[in-house]
Amino acid sequence: MSEAHAKMHLRDYVRSDDIDMAIDMLLESFLQSQKVSVARQLKKKFEPYQTRKADPNQLLLHILNKMVQEKAIYEKYTKGIEELERIEVKIPLDQFEYEARDFSNHNITDFLKSTSFIKEFQLEGRHIKTTTKI
Repeated sequence: MSEAHAKMHLRDYVRSDDIDMAIDMLLESFLQSQKVSVARQLKKKFEPYQTRKADPNQLLLHILNKMVQEKAIYEKYTKGIEELERIEVKIPLDQFEYEARDFSNHNITDFLKSTSFIKEFQLEGRHIKTTTKI
């Protein structure tokens, strides 16, 4: 089902949202085939497995923070930094867009204007700049 969903969207690969959709469809079909009283009880038990729409800004913020942390660790080891200090990290905007693509967030312009982004990051040309502690 997840492969079919990906093909409907003209993709050659399956993303996590395709798998989530397949799980949702399977659970919903199973619950609808049950008696109403049994379906209510089962729905409560299967509730953790049904996907909930996450705030895309929070997901993108998590992706960006992970990329910053990885880049900071790389900079630490390549520059031979021994002690904890604050370091400036620049992430190419194209690389961030590529990472966001895997989580079905192709349009990141709303995120770049959000308060959660502006609070921690700056847009400098085609790079995202921040200062982090390593």
